[in-house]
Amino acid sequence: IYTYTSDNRFTVIPGAIKCDTTKYAPTVLAAGTWSLQNNESTLVTGTNAGSKTFTIEYLNDFQLQISYQDATGYYRELFMH
Repeated sequence: IYTYTSDNRFTVIPGAIKCDTTKYAPTVLAAGTWSLQNNESTLVTGTNAGSKTFTIEYLNDFQLQISYQDATGYYRELFMH
């Protein structure tokens, strides 16, 4: 589960893939900051490990579709609320 908050912070937790989400507090897989750049067409996230830039292909109140490219290929991800 990706959570982006209005104070420009984000967290990633396992969500439904965790076997028993009621027994323990959520395990944070990643946390950091985010910002919109280039007339809100680019999402930049930052963690202790560095930053990553995503192209925003689609964004509304319920969906975020991003794409990015790295050394291993081109990727597109769709997140829904």
